[in-house]
Amino acid sequence: NGRVHLGEHSIEAPSANDDAQAAVYARPHELDLSLTGAGIPAIVRRTRITGNQALVELERTDEPQTIEATLPRERFHTLNLVPGTAVVVRPNNPWVFLGDGI
Repeated sequence: NGRVHLGEHSIEAPSANDDAQAAVYARPHELDLSLTGAGIPAIVRRTRITGNQALVELERTDEPQTIEATLPRERFHTLNLVPGTAVVVRPNNPWVFLGDGI
């Protein structure tokens, strides 16, 4: 159908069909975290502040996978992210790789 589904979030992938295997990659600073809305459900596992950025380690709740995100320090504090916080992840500018054996 031309889309790749990640949890409740879907990404346009024009050459994808219903049977296609897909892998999606987004750089850590291209991930948007939110407390509500559609996206990939995850739980905050660890956080670390480095300068004006926060590094957030997440664990997906819909399948076993770790996600690393980098947020501006202000956004991190606005969301009040601590270990155990439930979030949704939305990739901005994702790369979609299609093919067998991915």
